[in-house]
Amino acid sequence: MYTENTRGCKAPNPASATVEQINEYTRMVIKGLIVCILPACPRCDLESPRFKRHDVRRRNFHVVVEQIVHVVTGLLIRWKCPACGRTFTQYPDFALPCKRYTLPTIMDLCSKYTEDEAATYRKVVRSAQPGYRDTETQLEHSTVHRWLTCLSRLKTTLARAADLILQAAPCSSACRDAAGLSVPPAKHRSDARKSLLERCRRLFFFEAEYRATFGLSIFPELATACLHG
Repeated sequence: MYTENTRGCKAPNPASATVEQINEYTRMVIKGLIVCILPACPRCDLESPRFKRHDVRRRNFHVVVEQIVHVVTGLLIRWKCPACGRTFTQYPDFALPCKRYTLPTIMDLCSKYTEDEAATYRKVVRSAQPGYRDTETQLEHSTVHRWLTCLSRLKTTLARAADLILQAAPCSSACRDAAGLSVPPAKHRSDARKSLLERCRRLFFFEAEYRATFGLSIFPELATACLHG
């Protein structure tokens, strides 16, 4: 889907969760229809099916519609471990902790940066051009840099996704193919950043492989469990 940008040429809309998705999830939270998908409590090992609903919290999500960023308020559910009293926030499949933009937007722009050899942070943001209504404020290129850092922390997700794919398809070459993914030298100045970006490339690769194998995304169940742990 394309819309006209301010320069008169076509620009692709970045992926985004929809207002309807957020509103529907909020309705499910209010009606008590959300099932706990968290792992066992890391403090006392109590299984999550025994968690009790503790509270809800408001969360503003930044949704991109026709290259305009709309702020949509939704609800997130919080669970409490009855054994030790620790509380946890559960995130839906369109959200990540501490991130205002929805997960599809984050994955879309980050994958464009890692997959396109010529892409820079500024070019990725400029091509999408998401801006806020009634203001000249736009998405900063440094935000994409921070998103990649966040996604690179899903090490356990990568390992778990690879293991499940191999269990389902023992002859799959997914792990071998993922190991061969790399990023251009111009995209990093240190070995640490190189490893971080390569890990993100593997995350995007395994997300596609996981969908092809199971018809599901690694979000929220698999990645949420890993983030929670």
